[in-house]
Amino acid sequence: MKTEQHKTLASGVLGVPQLIFLVISAVGPITTLFGNLILILQFGNGVGEPGIYLLAMVVWLLFSVGFTAMARHIRNTGAFYAYISQGIGRPLGVSASYLSLLSYITIQVALYGLFGYAAHVFFAASTDVQLAWWLYALIAWAFVSFFGYRSIEIGSKILGILMLGEVAIMVLLSIASLLDPSPEGYTAASFQPNVVFSGTVGIALLFAFGSFVGFEATAVFSEEAKNPRRTVPIATYWSVIIIGILNAVAAYAIIVGWGETGIIAKLNHVFSQNGDPGTVVNELATRVLGGWAVLAMQLLLVTSAFAALLAIQNMITRYYFACGRTGILPAKLGLVHHRFRSPHVASIVQSATALFFLMIAASMGADPFVHLYGWFGAIGTLALLILYSLTAIAVISYFARTGADTRLWHTKIAPGLAAICLSGTTIYAILNFSLFVGEGQTALSFAIFSIIGAITIAGIAVGLRLKKHRPRAYQAIGVTIAVANQEQAAAAEGAPARKREGA
Repeated sequence: MKTEQHKTLASGVLGVPQLIFLVISAVGPITTLFGNLILILQFGNGVGEPGIYLLAMVVWLLFSVGFTAMARHIRNTGAFYAYISQGIGRPLGVSASYLSLLSYITIQVALYGLFGYAAHVFFAASTDVQLAWWLYALIAWAFVSFFGYRSIEIGSKILGILMLGEVAIMVLLSIASLLDPSPEGYTAASFQPNVVFSGTVGIALLFAFGSFVGFEATAVFSEEAKNPRRTVPIATYWSVIIIGILNAVAAYAIIVGWGETGIIAKLNHVFSQNGDPGTVVNELATRVLGGWAVLAMQLLLVTSAFAALLAIQNMITRYYFACGRTGILPAKLGLVHHRFRSPHVASIVQSATALFFLMIAASMGADPFVHLYGWFGAIGTLALLILYSLTAIAVISYFARTGADTRLWHTKIAPGLAAICLSGTTIYAILNFSLFVGEGQTALSFAIFSIIGAITIAGIAVGLRLKKHRPRAYQAIGVTIAVANQEQAAAAEGAPARKREGA
């Protein structure tokens, strides 16, 4: 039927490998190497960084237990919004959908800044071409818009190739550094509890948790996955494990390559001189691999940012799609292209939104790294921490109310532990938000909190309005796609909706 063709995405096109590619591409291994890893070493717990990454991996695995259990019962491209809707309540679920859009949109804008910065540095060093960062960002925007409009299958192939290059160079650097350590040799301190929890461990946890952001994409693409009840959990667990081990090993290799005291001395020198933190990685790569590795990593930093941009574009458009399909945003956002089976209207809207912010930033002379990557990334990170915490709570509530799954570990213990850890990290982020945007930025922090608060209140208001004036649309919020389509058909024909689980 024509209606069905325009209300569902292409199903069965993504297997476990494709889902893992999408997740790791969204995370961006090389961007983490040149960003979060260095920041944790300098401002977090120092040489205890490998241990903190393993701890973060354990917390995300605990979160994934309940997260994937929900995915078995609720197959909806809205993921966070759908789970919170069915677990805590539809009004708060609408707020979650808006917060999800805020988080991913701001993160994509941040990544456009990073791409522009990285491309400017690479081409200036290798070709002497000196273009403004926003011109490079616009080039990336054009490609991202094209592939996002066409289809997820095209995007996943490109993301897979780029991601493999990133992982390969990180593995090579790690192996070479471990085989050619500094005169200080190897150290066990990185995994000793008194070192792992030393320094400013809160900052270390924030950046470590942030290095995994995007792994929830497995559920976002569940409607397009082959056998989602099997592929989504497998892809989620493997994504978290790969990200955690890759970052922990890379961090330990950098420490061993420079030496336990050498790395701290190097970082103190770089930051005291307002130098380029990337030299910590580049100089080590030059010593253990050669100059070619530095050029390769600089190029891969550009492609990594692009891969993350494309992955985030696909995630945002599917949130728009989910919101449009259930009426909490304009219905046209829930349309699917008749040929590509992609949420093409949602993709166009997001491309226009990103272009708007890029043009504003360029006209104001904003710094691509500090203002876009830093400030926009801060907003997205905080919003996602709130969503992760609410989702863990929603898992417990959903299964306690419905009894759809009675496994104690999957429905109470694991998500409960994850909720405690994530909620604590979220509270820490709110109380110390100036660490994200810079000391003295009180007005900016207040503005960000106000935006998040206003969006949350607006979502609840929209949800309550739908409950009063459009009850069938309200009942379709956050349910499994097949049930949502049945609700829409019933509403169109004036027939009573079928009673469903979790209504």
